[in-house]
Amino acid sequence: MNATHLLDLKAFENFITVLWNIRNSHNNALFQGKEEDAQLIWEWARTLGDYFQIFNSSHVAMNPRPPRSHRLVKPLIDVIQINVDATIHDTTVGIGIIVRNSDGFVLGGRMVYLDYKLDI
Repeated sequence: MNATHLLDLKAFENFITVLWNIRNSHNNALFQGKEEDAQLIWEWARTLGDYFQIFNSSHVAMNPRPPRSHRLVKPLIDVIQINVDATIHDTTVGIGIIVRNSDGFVLGGRMVYLDYKLDI
């Protein structure tokens, strides 16, 4: 059974916060040799829940924008359209180029990968 059906929203938030703090305490004991008292873990969870409640009541919710439709549009007559896209992963830069005519026919394209050090 799904826990969200058994608990109201606030109880479920508290439940997740306590679980998260138990996990952190477990990691502290495992990797740093720090043992924490259960009462301390509960206090951390309660304080964190209070902070979230204060934050959520003082800030406007951020809702994601609805996805936009990205549709390629044919260029006007006697116009050539060039579409360019790029991606960066670690030190590799990828660039893609497609050239289309007014009928949407691909006249050419190119994809290039560069090994380039970026200071971001």
